[in-house]
Amino acid sequence: MTESQQSARLDVTQEPLAVTFSSQGSSQGSSQGSIQGSTPGDRPVERYGAPRPWARPVTIAVVALLVLVGGGWLVWAALFHAQPDVSARLRAFEVLGDRAVSATIDVEREPGLAAVCLLEAQASDHFVVGERRVRIPPGPEEALTLTYRIETERPATNAVLDGCTASGAGRS
Repeated sequence: MTESQQSARLDVTQEPLAVTFSSQGSSQGSSQGSIQGSTPGDRPVERYGAPRPWARPVTIAVVALLVLVGGGWLVWAALFHAQPDVSARLRAFEVLGDRAVSATIDVEREPGLAAVCLLEAQASDHFVVGERRVRIPPGPEEALTLTYRIETERPATNAVLDGCTASGAGRS
């Protein structure tokens, strides 16, 4: 090894520089590389002041309250929407020609509740080529099977029930 290479090498046998920190009011002596009287995560009291004794319990209580209220609302919303006033499904459809489709639907509702259902006819490219909004009048029946004709603007390949909602007539 040449002399320039030897001088460029670091001498790892030398001890590193020691840095001493001390906090005021500490009864311990100084140590190297750490702040006296503190553990990781402690706040320097001189800089930020002493923590308020009520802050942590109040924060926990507020978060717990928010979680309970949010959880309660979520359960209520799930249960409320799990049993709608009106439900329906498409039982069958039949293509009647180039300009019409027949759709048979099963509707379940609370007795005395009127409903409105939207039926659509679709072409082979899935575009809606006919639409019919049907009103189901209030009555004592809970379950109904109804058939409707949907006029189309061009040949359709299927019928779709887009949904049913309670119309409000007859509701208590």
